[in-house]
Amino acid sequence: MLPLLPLQDLLNERSDGGRVPEQQRPELVDLSDERAHSSANTRMHPLTLRFPGELEDEFAEEYSARTLTQVRGALVLGLVLYTVFGILDTWIAPAQRPTLWLIRYAIVGPLLALVIGLTYHPSFKRYREPVVSAVVLVAGLGIIAMTAIIPAPGNYLYYAGLLLVIVYAFTLVRLSLPFSMGISAVTIVAYLAVALSMSETPPELIVNNMFFLGSTVVIGFSANYSMSRYARTVFLQRRLIEAHTAQLQEKNEELLAKNQMLAESRAATIRTARRSELIFSALSETLPEPYWTRSTAWRRRSDRETLGQSTAVSTFFCTTR
Repeated sequence: MLPLLPLQDLLNERSDGGRVPEQQRPELVDLSDERAHSSANTRMHPLTLRFPGELEDEFAEEYSARTLTQVRGALVLGLVLYTVFGILDTWIAPAQRPTLWLIRYAIVGPLLALVIGLTYHPSFKRYREPVVSAVVLVAGLGIIAMTAIIPAPGNYLYYAGLLLVIVYAFTLVRLSLPFSMGISAVTIVAYLAVALSMSETPPELIVNNMFFLGSTVVIGFSANYSMSRYARTVFLQRRLIEAHTAQLQEKNEELLAKNQMLAESRAATIRTARRSELIFSALSETLPEPYWTRSTAWRRRSDRETLGQSTAVSTFFCTTR
């Protein structure tokens, strides 16, 4: 029946697995060219690892927010260690202890505590690297001042604190390479100047200490470079994932809209088919019986009547005999 043809179309569509027609399928986005273009525009400087343009500011803001808790913890750790090492002053240089403690507890300690408090200020993100670099440098220069105050051979031992300061500057406080290298260079130059100015310092000891300080700078530079490159690579990958996610979300919304339209179209087709069936049934009940249907019924009644008359005649003759 003609009104049932839409149902057959629906069945055909269902047999196709509900696939969207070829002209309605969304085109897949080729992300390889975009990825290559993005990589070309976001190359890091081979030495400083800085991004070009405004991307560096975006990374600095995000990196500062992500590492603020770690920097705050590193400053607290530095304050605790710098304070605890005051115990050594009483054993190594008891005569110079008041001066050494003045450096530790009246200059470096309060500065570290002040910077820790500044980390809770909203504007700290803007000046984080200069402020942290300054306080770390002051801590290193404080140790160098202690080596100049303590007489030999006690001052030979305090250079080890400079190793801790250099490693601290390269790793824990999350400074960039230029600031970390600046702190290390100023610290080493200041120590070398103080050591050469002290006539009682053996040249062999100075050379030995410079070897250890230089090696510490190389190790710290490698660690800082690896961590910074990893953080910047993750930043680029995160931006790329966010861009692709936005594209997929847009395509998903388009597919949902098309699926909604397809579902509404199918529902409308089913309602039309049902109305057609109801109309056809109503028309079949109201229209008069067709001529060929009436003729067939009349012939059947005639045949039954003829058969009945023939049976009655045969019965009559059988009884008369």
